[in-house]
Amino acid sequence: MQDIACLYWTINSQERAQALVIELIDKKLIACANILPGVSMYPWQGKMHGEQGVFVLCKTSADKLEQAITYLEKTRDYDVPCITSWVVQANPTYACWVASVI
Repeated sequence: MQDIACLYWTINSQERAQALVIELIDKKLIACANILPGVSMYPWQGKMHGEQGVFVLCKTSADKLEQAITYLEKTRDYDVPCITSWVVQANPTYACWVASVI
């Protein structure tokens, strides 16, 4: 197994998610992404909120992770954007593919 990095973030529309993923891929900051619809539930300013959202899970290399996070922070749509990351182990074939496209 070999290490890659996963980057998870949320956004308010499918179209915006796709546009940002394309930008991240074009800039070679991520290899690929999964874009999933969902519902976010959270307290904000003393009230409970529940809204439709989009969850994005990107795969990248550890050395591109901070650049991808910085890019997302600059293009954020929320006052407090959800951007999380972690290093995971991937099968060697997939890890090599990730490294080859970024």
